[in-house]
Amino acid sequence: MSAEWTCVIVDDEEPARRRMRALLRAHPVVVLGEASDVPGAVEACRRHRPSILFLDIHLRGGLGLDVLPLIEVRPWVVLVSGHDRYGVQAYDLGVHDYLLKPVSAARLGVAVARVKIPQEPAPSDAPVFLVAEGRRQVVVPWREITHVEGEENYTKVHLVGRGTILVRRTMAEWEQRLPRERFMRAHRSLLVRIDLVTGISAETRDDHEVTLAGGVALRVGRMCGARIRRAMEELKAEAGCSHLR
Repeated sequence: MSAEWTCVIVDDEEPARRRMRALLRAHPVVVLGEASDVPGAVEACRRHRPSILFLDIHLRGGLGLDVLPLIEVRPWVVLVSGHDRYGVQAYDLGVHDYLLKPVSAARLGVAVARVKIPQEPAPSDAPVFLVAEGRRQVVVPWREITHVEGEENYTKVHLVGRGTILVRRTMAEWEQRLPRERFMRAHRSLLVRIDLVTGISAETRDDHEVTLAGGVALRVGRMCGARIRRAMEELKAEAGCSHLR
């Protein structure tokens, strides 16, 4: 194990974060930041790029597992929960260890001892360079983008925990620039991040609501909803095949 690791603690309960900080004092782990919800966790990972992420399941307004597809960094992820029913889903998403609350000093020691050097980001994790209003240059990793909407001669780029950026770039340019295995052109004015879709429900016969990780809801037509559902199924099937290889 490294002489010193860095970490971010994500839990919606301050006493739980305080206890984790206290337990970590016995280990060569420096706490760089904390968060209590999904946007805060994503921002903390973006800012601190921790070696280890201690991630609670139940957060304010979402699930801790919603954080993982949204972050660019690849920390060693230790899930923390009062229940064991999320184990299979957690490991499918790349979680490395699973701690049950209340976390014991001995079990935390085992988790820290298992930490290995995180893998470097893949080439597809390269940042997307934006030029926003006011000629201000902003650098945004594609993993922070949830969806892109067309708006006349501009596109509105929706970011996790950072609002939106209005960019003078066409939908076709975004479609070409973003990873095609992650984003799909749902209709003429919408690009959506498929691996962030957590559910699709029919509001009326012609209107569907698409929910993304973190609680973002999009209203789309019936045909658009069907295309997104098919893309979700294809992505899951592809992930399953990759797991078997």
